[in-house]
Amino acid sequence: MTSMKFTADTRAVRAAFARMRRAGLQPRPALLAIAEHLQRSHRDRWRRGIGPDGRPWAPLRPSTLSAKRGRFPLYEEGDMLRGLVTRASGKRLVFGISDWKAPLHHFGTEPYTITPRKKKALAWPGGPGPRRRVDHPGLPARPLVGISASDRREIVEIIEDYLVSSGQ
Repeated sequence: MTSMKFTADTRAVRAAFARMRRAGLQPRPALLAIAEHLQRSHRDRWRRGIGPDGRPWAPLRPSTLSAKRGRFPLYEEGDMLRGLVTRASGKRLVFGISDWKAPLHHFGTEPYTITPRKKKALAWPGGPGPRRRVDHPGLPARPLVGISASDRREIVEIIEDYLVSSGQ
């Protein structure tokens, strides 16, 4: 899995975790609830085609629309969406996407050239015919992973609920 690190204003989240530590509570139950929330919120944003910052993703170019893909960016076979991964262990929650293409779509790419690896030419259904190389225009950035303002509020609420249910 490729690693991407994000920074965000997490003061409220850190303060809520500090209250949990002072109460002597184990973070795992709260981390599991946070992981579940992040899975839901990312799937919802994906379906709506927006990034964690609330901005819509760049639309698909007309040449990339196909019956197989539908009209939704970043959903061809569903691999990336199925690749949302969460792991909670100790005091740590890891959240990301296991698909190797995720960083390319998240950050976008510059134009690049595609050449065949095992054959003499490239060909695809509906394409212009065999080609020795294809100049790809690059991918627009479509941020996939991140913590939105509403995610931060929900994380604090999850921790507060955990503190209340634990009698703190």
